[in-house]
Amino acid sequence: MRDYNENPESSSFSKLLPCLNATDANKSLDLAKFAIKNLLSQMNGAIDIINEREKMMRDLHPTGPYNITLKHFCDPFGPPPDYQDIQCSPNYSNFSTFEMVRFLLNNRNMKTIT
Repeated sequence: MRDYNENPESSSFSKLLPCLNATDANKSLDLAKFAIKNLLSQMNGAIDIINEREKMMRDLHPTGPYNITLKHFCDPFGPPPDYQDIQCSPNYSNFSTFEMVRFLLNNRNMKTIT
């Protein structure tokens, strides 16, 4: 996306969608960034649920195997309407963590904590 921001006419994005004019391409790019932000928000919400459950289980069973604490995924885009690129710090997860989140959500009872 950095390629596109620097030179939209000769970026790989415009090669994939050559029929778009710059305005339409920008709208499509903004929609993609919005969708990515939405997905990351949902994934980070799932991580919060997992971390809360793990903390509750650690508190109830201090010697148990409940020692997972997942980091949030970095949202690489700023707020709308510009969605400027943001450098992610190493304190955030990368997408390899997604498989662990998916596994934990599918294999543990993730009822809401009351």
